Amino acid sequence: MSGTSSWYTSEEEQEIDNAYKDKKINFIHKLDEQKKQYILTGTRPVPFIDAPHKLQTHKEDENCAIYSYNFLQGAINMLESRDVAERIYRLAMQIDSNKGNNTEREGNQKAMAKIFQEELKQYLPEYFDANGAQKSDSEIKQHHLHQRWNFGNQGMQPELLRKLGYLAEKERK
Repeated sequence: MSGTSSWYTSEEEQEIDNAYKDKKINFIHKLDEQKKQYILTGTRPVPFIDAPHKLQTHKEDENCAIYSYNFLQGAINMLESRDVAERIYRLAMQIDSNKGNNTEREGNQKAMAKIFQEELKQYLPEYFDANGAQKSDSEIKQHHLHQRWNFGNQGMQPELLRKLGYLAEKERK
């Protein structure tokens, strides 16, 4: 390890570390395959966009991973819309720039939050109906039950397990 506060050891990683410290790059993405970790660090503050949906309200609702999975998939699907992606990108650039006053920045943050609060609903059919109204707790609970069964069923498929590296490949004769 060098005399810096870096955790990197190789020359290549030291070069990245120096660029990071000199603020020539904003983020470092690193996959540590030995520790099975993904590390993301940044050199600048990233504003938090407060856009909650308040779906997981029951204390005994322990479906955090399923909510996260569905919201990430919904966001991915939403961002496949060129219009939405461009509006979010434009707002992000305006928020990220140091230009403009706090009122403008806050207005842009609210506009982005509205996209994730309102427009995302149409990409989350497991939680919202076609009109954007929240489904009942029992409907959501039923969906999560079926989704867990489907995940479990996928995990029991030998070809998928082979593809993911959990089972050895079949020998070819």
